Amino acid sequence: MARWQGRKGRPWRRVIAQLKATNRTCWLCGHAIDVDLPVTHPLSFTADHIAPRSRGGAPTLDNVRPAHRRCNSQRGAKVDFRPPLRTSRPW
Repeated sequence: MARWQGRKGRPWRRVIAQLKATNRTCWLCGHAIDVDLPVTHPLSFTADHIAPRSRGGAPTLDNVRPAHRRCNSQRGAKVDFRPPLRTSRPW
């Protein structure tokens, strides 16, 4: 059996494909994610680990949620991160 390769290889690509197919809403801000944007765009799709990899989180579908690149970067490796409250109108 092959050794787990982390965030590269077929197992990770399967997790990302399942995540894109099931949910396209950022779990941090609640807005829709456009999966067709280039990877470097701030509102592009990324997989955010609930328990960060640096703190022992596994790269499985149970530990991954969809997020915008900007939202994922703001959260960083914080475990107790609370997303900002959504307001009733844009400010």
